[in-house]
Amino acid sequence: MWAGGAFAAGLLVVASQLRTGIALGFGVGFGDSPATDLVLLQTTDDLFRDIVSEAFVLTAWRLYRTSASRENMG
Repeated sequence: MWAGGAFAAGLLVVASQLRTGIALGFGVGFGDSPATDLVLLQTTDDLFRDIVSEAFVLTAWRLYRTSASRENMG
C-alpha cells in the first residue's frame, strides 16, 4: 500500500514539474520573480496537501476494509 502511494506521489511530482516547466520555462526557481515564486509556492502547497490528504484517506480506508474483512471471516 505504501509503496504504491509513494509511486503515485512520485508521478504526481513529476507531472507537476512538467506542467510548471511548460508554463514558466524549465530552470526557473525561487527568487526569479514574484510571479514565479507565487506559482511555485502554490504548486508546492497543492502537492503537499494532495499527497498528505490522499495518504490519510487511503490508509484509513484500507484499515477499515481490513478490519471489516476480519470480522466477516470469524
